[in-house]
Amino acid sequence: MSDFSTDELKLAFGYHMARLILETDAVITHDEKDFLERLWPRSAVEAAGFLASDGGVTPKLTEAMRMAVDELPYRLSTDGKFELLRSLMSAVMADGVFESEEGGVFLQAAKLLGLPDERVDELLDSLDDVGSLDLPEPEAE
Repeated sequence: MSDFSTDELKLAFGYHMARLILETDAVITHDEKDFLERLWPRSAVEAAGFLASDGGVTPKLTEAMRMAVDELPYRLSTDGKFELLRSLMSAVMADGVFESEEGGVFLQAAKLLGLPDERVDELLDSLDDVGSLDLPEPEAE
């Protein structure tokens, strides 16, 4: 097994999870492609050996992702985990539409990083992109 730096593990985890988020609706829009390039430039992902020149993922990305799931919960501080999740929430909102499937991948990423639900709720409450949903009070019977 290779020994990856924390930065390489963050790159692998962030890129992989962002791709999962963006691919949930089976169509990656131009805005989503631009977003991915801004946060995880293809040149950096290729330089790390995670992408082949044809754009396919390499076994090294798979290995780094496995290690990221094992190591990042311990290597990253809570703030570091939140920083990574903020980037992933940007992926959820890259096309301007919050899809429940994308949100599900986001929550999976939070769990993989070892964040308890209440800390994820705090993070979501702090993000402007998520907004809020006002529901009517239940009617008395």
